[in-house]
Amino acid sequence: MTDIKEFVMGFVGIIVGITVAVTLLPVISTVIAAANITGTAGILLGMITVLVSIGIILFVIKALY
Repeated sequence: MTDIKEFVMGFVGIIVGITVAVTLLPVISTVIAAANITGTAGILLGMITVLVSIGIILFVIKALY
């Protein structure tokens, strides 16, 4: 019974984590675009969405194994 409980808790955690992250991605992109920052700071801020996406993938992989 405890195996089922751990599986369900992990599965729900994955779903909630993905939902929160996917909901935040457009908000992060919009804020970065509205900031109108150029140069090196603009390049670094543009990479934030990529890093968040990689973080989502790593979270899912970690939660599955």
